Amino acid sequence: MAPFWTLEVTAPDRPALVSAQGGETSYRALSQNAEAWADRLRTLAGGFVPLVLLDFPTTGEAIGAYLGALRAGFPVMLQEPGSCPPGSRIQQVWTPDIHLKAGADGRLAAEARAGWRDGGWPPPHPDLALLLSTSGSTGEPKMVRLSRGAIAANAASIGEYLGLTDQDRAATTLPFFYSYGLSVLNSYLSVGATLALTDRSVSDPAFFAEARAAGVTSLALVPHQFDLLAAAGFSGAELPRLRYVTQAGGRLAPETARRFAALGRDGGWDLVLMYGQTEAAPRISWVPPSALPEAADTIGQAIPGGRIWLADESGGEILGPGRPGELVYEGPNVMMGYAVDRAGLAAPPGPAQLRTGDIAARTAAGYYRIVGRMKRFVKLFGLRLSLDQIEQALSEAGVPAHAVAAGDRLVLLVRQAGQVEAARAAAAGLYNLPPAEIAAAPLPEPPLLPSGKVDQKALEEIAATVADSAMAARRHAAQSSSLAAILREATRSATVGPSDSFTGLGGDSLSYLTMQMALEERLGRAPPGWENMPLSALEALVPASATRPPLARIDTDLLLRLAAISLVVAQHASAYPLHGGTWALIAVMGFSMGRFQLRPIAEGDAIGFARRMLYPIVPIYFALLAAYGLAREAPPLSYFLLLGNYEPLMFGSLLGPFWFVSLYAQIVAAMALVAAVPRLRRQAATRPWRSGLVVSGLLALALAGLALVEHGPGLPYVGQRGLPEAFSIFVIGWLMQTMRGPRQVAVTLAMAALTLALLVQIDMSLQVLGVAAAALAVLALRLSIPAPRALARLAGSLGTATLYVYLLHPVVIHGLRPLGLSDPANIALAVPLSFAVGVVARRAFVAADGRLREHLGRLRASRATGVRS
Repeated sequence: MAPFWTLEVTAPDRPALVSAQGGETSYRALSQNAEAWADRLRTLAGGFVPLVLLDFPTTGEAIGAYLGALRAGFPVMLQEPGSCPPGSRIQQVWTPDIHLKAGADGRLAAEARAGWRDGGWPPPHPDLALLLSTSGSTGEPKMVRLSRGAIAANAASIGEYLGLTDQDRAATTLPFFYSYGLSVLNSYLSVGATLALTDRSVSDPAFFAEARAAGVTSLALVPHQFDLLAAAGFSGAELPRLRYVTQAGGRLAPETARRFAALGRDGGWDLVLMYGQTEAAPRISWVPPSALPEAADTIGQAIPGGRIWLADESGGEILGPGRPGELVYEGPNVMMGYAVDRAGLAAPPGPAQLRTGDIAARTAAGYYRIVGRMKRFVKLFGLRLSLDQIEQALSEAGVPAHAVAAGDRLVLLVRQAGQVEAARAAAAGLYNLPPAEIAAAPLPEPPLLPSGKVDQKALEEIAATVADSAMAARRHAAQSSSLAAILREATRSATVGPSDSFTGLGGDSLSYLTMQMALEERLGRAPPGWENMPLSALEALVPASATRPPLARIDTDLLLRLAAISLVVAQHASAYPLHGGTWALIAVMGFSMGRFQLRPIAEGDAIGFARRMLYPIVPIYFALLAAYGLAREAPPLSYFLLLGNYEPLMFGSLLGPFWFVSLYAQIVAAMALVAAVPRLRRQAATRPWRSGLVVSGLLALALAGLALVEHGPGLPYVGQRGLPEAFSIFVIGWLMQTMRGPRQVAVTLAMAALTLALLVQIDMSLQVLGVAAAALAVLALRLSIPAPRALARLAGSLGTATLYVYLLHPVVIHGLRPLGLSDPANIALAVPLSFAVGVVARRAFVAADGRLREHLGRLRASRATGVRS
């Protein structure tokens, strides 16, 4: 097979290049352009073999010059346009003989260095074709030497495993002076395919308009570009002819890989994960699309013609799966070696073996998983910690971050501002380290090289600054405003920093009220979306002195929560049939979970999610059961198993209302299961309304089945306490929160009506369903109403205590019974007393819980420091 630079294709009139303006360059024309450049370079060389420096823009003219240099047999060094002016390090170290760069008229011009034939250097090795900077960096004197055979072999191999044909069209999403972008050019030319030339970013809306018009069938992306596409809501439908998307240039988070693989399956295109190094021209391995999503955390298998194996510390081959060792690649595309000066161009090629420096392990399926880098470690408390393993563990925990060593400090640069403390806590938990010894700060956009890869040097500089200022920043956060203390108390966090947000710290619907009241006090009105704003942004909104407006606003879901819990207390304090309050609470629960828990669910920490949702309600519940058992009689076993909602009704008993705790725990367990299953949590986090609609539809089918059972042998439990029935209302509440746009609103309302109609068919109480319907109608409005500030403060304070009100109101009602009051009088006393007891209990618990957490935190830190000192 002829090498790609000969452009020997079966249909020379087919387009090789298309421009954004629609112009086409055929293979015949490109070949003529390349030959013209080859002749021009030969004339300038005059029988010598020069070193050619090409400033490589994304233009047809530059592609012709690149191919011309290869045809002439001259080694060509590829660099970013404008990066090598006279006096630059590249010019000083390498003194290139011919510089191809943009001239005054914007056209590519050839500039020969005066007296270049008198350099006295030995001629380059005859096989030498390319000089590329390592890792996509530019301006670095150290160069990778690639032979003509290496780049030809890698282009052919890529074409083979991707199944390239002359019908394929690739958008130039990466620069040609970067080895990944260059490999797209080489491999496409090798099969007679077409390149759609563009300099636009994939985040530019015009990029997809141009790519669609050009009939693009593939995209080559680095991880940073996947983040841009995810933020823009990319699905693949933007390119009707899309056949596949390739990825290389650094590790792609497995969750991101799985998400895009799923998009591909839905859209009829493939995701191809690849791994390589410039030293391998550059491709080493690939992950067959059929192996996804299972192999999303691997680099796959060797490319055709290559071999991968693992070396132990003595250099021997590791044969068994699961044992880490240095990844070694062998193949015809391995570099000739490095060069640091002109004399190095003449050196003979080294062995066709590449020690990658990556630590990997082979999976049972025969794929390879990178587990670390040989030089990426930090030493803390006598422990040698792998920065790559820390990054991988944080990614799997849903808190992606860059782990960087700044001297003897570990610095985490976190992608999402609201997850800084979560990342610090997760990393500390990995090795039982004091969290204060880990510096962390937000870094939404990492510094990038022109190749699109992360600039490690710039990252280290940022980390050094963070390490120097992190402690001062935490002290400032603690001292500058009491908002930090309120946020710490509301979310039960050990520490908070300027970049922390309410949702990032795992806040829930009850602690939300505490924080909102604090903001109302300081700002008059809490800004929309404040729960996702970092603490520093909230503090910046607080004026030094201001007159607060007389009115605040109360969300209707708070009023609904207060009304529902009051209805529950009134029902249990009288003989009136005031049923339905618990169902309103279930609707509010679904609404609140859709508002506050999407991020914790997406992080996949099912145990942590369940712990936050069940604490302190379940511990207090068990304490009350134990007290009841000591004072009266042993509670039913079902109550200890959190199955009390399936126990026969216990009229007049203190334990009667506690069936709701079991139902609450079962709903939390169901959502924890969603968080534990990767595919379910991805759907819930990325498509909350759509996933909720699917669940609601499945529950509707279940309710229809229950309706048949009810009209037959009957249900073995009280319908209004069953998990299927309650969960159907919970999901409607979720839909009320996550719905967007008129269509989703209409579908949600229709599903709510269908659900209520099915519940009627299983003989649910019409009063209960009426209360549930009213609650859903209030939630659907998603309003807030103005109220006097004092009243808003009172409502917020009562709202934070509703959990305690529910748990303790049976005790209050039991204490009122000896008074022998009428039902109206009993309700009039029981409701305010229950709220008063709830508020006091909440304050007492928060104070005791805070002291206990501080004590345990100091104890853990002192133990960890003592063990390693």
